[in-house]
Amino acid sequence: MSRRVYTLEEVVARVRHWHESVRSPQSSFYLFILLSLLGFGSVSKKGNNESLLEAQMLREEMQKLSKLVVRPRCPREWLGTYDSEDIRRLVSNNAVGHVDNRRIKNGERVQFYLAFTLQNGYEAYEVSHEMGHHVGCEVNLLDRYRCDVCSAKVEMMLEEEETTCHCGSTVTKNEHAVINRSPADEDS
Repeated sequence: MSRRVYTLEEVVARVRHWHESVRSPQSSFYLFILLSLLGFGSVSKKGNNESLLEAQMLREEMQKLSKLVVRPRCPREWLGTYDSEDIRRLVSNNAVGHVDNRRIKNGERVQFYLAFTLQNGYEAYEVSHEMGHHVGCEVNLLDRYRCDVCSAKVEMMLEEEETTCHCGSTVTKNEHAVINRSPADEDS
């Protein structure tokens, strides 16, 4: 028998009720996280601006209450894969997974973990070769590999061994990594 997986909206309704009844650091924190997840959206679902705004208002309350918690800056939850539509997007501190997220830093695309803390709300952590090793608020540049078919430079995240090029061919990690990149390389 399979277990029921709850949608984010269902969990938000329950946590909102808990928060209205208790107003604890934990209830503020989890309502903040869930509203943030709804606000971020996912691969197939557009983000909800109202949820993100409500999460930002809760962040101030959460930061005040964080003084009542031991180690409020310590990450307690993590953003999981971007393609999940339900509560499984949230990864507990004990089972840190990868985040399928790429952003830009100084003209280069990077990969990072997004953590949730009581003190700061969101924090980006460097993706390290050791899963779960939190290095700080820095991020790694994505490695790029040359496609053998069309010669395009294809980005790969740390945990990926292969990916599909825009031409449809499979690109695998090999000795052809593009190490020295410049912003001019960004379009190729």
